[in-house]
Amino acid sequence: MSQNENQNASNSQEEKSPSLSLKLVTELAKDKDSDVRATAINVLGRLLRIHTTLLAAGESILFEAIKDKTEVVRRNAVYALAGLIILRPELGETALETLLEITLKDDNEKVRIVAVDSIIEVIKQSDKGQEIFEKVIQELRKTGEEKREKIRQNNFYAILEIAKIKKEGLKPVLLPFLQKAVTDKSPKIRNIGLYAIIEEIKERPQLIKEKLLSQIFDIAVNDNDPWAKSNALYAIRKLTINYPELVENTLKPALKTLISSKEKNNKVRQSIINAISELPTISPASINPVFLDYIGENLNDKNSEIRKTAYNAAKELICAKINNAKTQFLPILFQALEAREPDQKARIEVLNVLTEITKEETDVKEKLLSILKKQALKGKASTIKTDAVYALVKLSLIDSWLIENFILPILLAHINKDEDEEVRAKSVKIIVELAKNRPEIIEQTLLPLATQQATKDPSSEVRKAAIETIGDLIKISPSLSKLKLLHAILVQAMGDGEEQVRESAYKSLKEYLKANPSLVKSTLSLFETTLKEESVLSVRISALNAFIALIKSKALPADMIEPSLIEIIKLKAKKEKNENEKAHAIKAIGTIIPLVTIVEKQDLTSLLIEKIQDKSSLIRKTTLLELIKLITPSYKTKHY
Repeated sequence: MSQNENQNASNSQEEKSPSLSLKLVTELAKDKDSDVRATAINVLGRLLRIHTTLLAAGESILFEAIKDKTEVVRRNAVYALAGLIILRPELGETALETLLEITLKDDNEKVRIVAVDSIIEVIKQSDKGQEIFEKVIQELRKTGEEKREKIRQNNFYAILEIAKIKKEGLKPVLLPFLQKAVTDKSPKIRNIGLYAIIEEIKERPQLIKEKLLSQIFDIAVNDNDPWAKSNALYAIRKLTINYPELVENTLKPALKTLISSKEKNNKVRQSIINAISELPTISPASINPVFLDYIGENLNDKNSEIRKTAYNAAKELICAKINNAKTQFLPILFQALEAREPDQKARIEVLNVLTEITKEETDVKEKLLSILKKQALKGKASTIKTDAVYALVKLSLIDSWLIENFILPILLAHINKDEDEEVRAKSVKIIVELAKNRPEIIEQTLLPLATQQATKDPSSEVRKAAIETIGDLIKISPSLSKLKLLHAILVQAMGDGEEQVRESAYKSLKEYLKANPSLVKSTLSLFETTLKEESVLSVRISALNAFIALIKSKALPADMIEPSLIEIIKLKAKKEKNENEKAHAIKAIGTIIPLVTIVEKQDLTSLLIEKIQDKSSLIRKTTLLELIKLITPSYKTKHY
């Protein structure tokens, strides 16, 4: 029998023999570590969906887990129960009543949320959906009387989620519910109500306008919670899409009131700025000097987040050619750039804004290019230089001639001459951004820039960046992997004196070998040497991860894996003191097993079964997941 036939026959037999799975799960469902118990219950829920023969034995374990003192175990048990109600109706009313009880009454917020998610899936997929829907709605009508805020909040959340499924059935309930939510004393619940209103505007804008608009306006101008104010203002903006007349009689009055009140909360101020920036798309004529002045004031605000928001608003108004927005705002934007806006994120926003403006206002480009070239070459701070080059890269999407005439000469100057290692490292990384848009220049221009730094730069930070860049370039253009020089550079980097370079070398080598499997065999000795002799943990783990990835990508078939390498990994799985490295070795074994002969498979599986008793909870959990994937290949992991 061929190896593939052997593997397929073995997998088929494993699917039909779930008793080992149940034995493992039953044992670990009683583990002293709650995270291991949770993993076991999660696995059980998925196995019960696959193997009907486990149902009778597994059901009692689930119902016991529902009572577990730890919420993470109960969460996973809830998820498992919901799946059984959907796929195994023979469970009857017991599971349904248990799930409803938890959904409506468990005091733990995380359990409640998973239970709500689960019961929503039941409503969507089960033939019991209508029955559950009616019971849940009957109970949730009492939401407003619930005194505990956390529970009240979750009840609101539940009815909103169910409303997305049962729109028609909830129409009589939903509007009174929303009115109750937006007047709740809890700001969290008022915000939940406002989120729901924003969603409902898509479906029933007229109803919201008639029944809730006055409440929304009151929250926008008077509420003491900034998030509620912001959400209410956003809801009004959404309504204006359907009813432009609300700009004049609702949105503008709200904005003017907030501006005149000298609103100090930054969240609300950002919402005001955003609302003004959207006005050109709704009603350009509605923008008056008061709004323009407000944007202008905030362009120089001491808070960088406010400045960022105002920069973007200025761009929207300039590009929409509103009144004198260009003459009012453009000098301030250039001043912020030339004065080297102190906050890097805000400076990047200015750069982005001015780049966007050049699409609409071509006369802006020349001045912007002049500033960027000066900053890229002579900026005092490394971030000033590299941010300017990033901006040039974005401009090159509009004018590709900038690459040869501006960007490449600057990168060459940075990489070859700049004394700041951060500038050299970031400049190498910029190569990737260029390559995404101009892959044709990778081999002749961009790759040489990266490889020379990988081999000669005195800074390990720059060499690391260059090696990572090579890996990224391979992803963009896999044909690069045919270059033998590239392979030699990556192999050389594995012997680098700095651990961070060696670690990055494995990540990039993985991409190289996936694209060029013919060189895998000649490289495998490096894995063995690293796992035996490398003193740095992170490098050994990188090697294990690369090894696993190559097997999964089918770049590394079983007949290439030397027995000596498997022995090293087995030894790590058995005796490695660091539990993180031991866990990775166990994952490697789990990945190898499906590829090897029956005898080897039995030996490696026995090792995993032995590790299920390991004193480390991480090892027990990792081993369980690897064993289950082997026993039931169709099993997919999803944790709650």
